[in-house]
Amino acid sequence: MNISEAKLALDRLISKARVHLYKPIQIAEILHRDRVHGDIDLVDLESYRNASKKWRDEVLFALLGAYVFFICKISRRPI
Repeated sequence: MNISEAKLALDRLISKARVHLYKPIQIAEILHRDRVHGDIDLVDLESYRNASKKWRDEVLFALLGAYVFFICKISRRPI
């Protein structure tokens, strides 16, 4: 396996696994925000729906780094 094949295999793995990675992180960030800041209402989805995606993205960027995060975002698949 050469480097380009390995990269393609890794990109495919990340693409398949990211949905399973995104939701738990997004849920954790919502709960963290409610506990620490108390500025959202868990009953009112609209109070955190869009903002929680930003919080999740910040965590993913910190965990995965710019390159992997960029690969996940350019596919434009729903999260």
